[in-house]
Amino acid sequence: MAEDKSILKNSLFCDIDKVLFTEKQLDDIVGNVAKAITEAYAEKVLVKKEKLVILGVLNGAFQFVSDLVKKIDLPIEIEFMFASSYGSGTKSTGEVTVKVGKNPEVLEDPDTNIIIVEDIVDSGNTLSQLLSVMREKGNKSVALCALFDKPERRETDVYVDFLGARVPDEFIVGYGLDYSEKYRNLPYVGILKREIYE
Repeated sequence: MAEDKSILKNSLFCDIDKVLFTEKQLDDIVGNVAKAITEAYAEKVLVKKEKLVILGVLNGAFQFVSDLVKKIDLPIEIEFMFASSYGSGTKSTGEVTVKVGKNPEVLEDPDTNIIIVEDIVDSGNTLSQLLSVMREKGNKSVALCALFDKPERRETDVYVDFLGARVPDEFIVGYGLDYSEKYRNLPYVGILKREIYE
């Protein structure tokens, strides 16, 4: 069994041009983000007794959310959502559709602070519309948290309230980020070799 895992990890690693963030570096980044969130919401949650909901965007943010919530030192609720601007086609419709998992009513609770947690911000187009849709729902507040930001790809301005790190304009995978649904299970973040996707 151990040998099989080794073969798998080695085969995936062969597709990586360079490791951008190690497991330890990712742990430190996530810890810093969690600390910032804890400090920003401590009074609201502990004194004013407002709710704080971590709303992870699937599929890419699942790993980040999993590690992040363990480091936030506040009572929180956790929910996941799908956000799409593609409908059933391959071109963006320009309108974002939001589907929340178990508790969709969380979107309209006036006593709830929501932090949307995303893996990476690049063009900003879908996230900008998503934030607009969410802020019309009537929550106490809506903030954006992203593990990575790729500012060179920005087409629409998006303010990230809680940011892990900025990354170069390269195709990165691992720690939840994928190419064609592969590489999400890598424990580090690496730059994918160009021959894999070109």
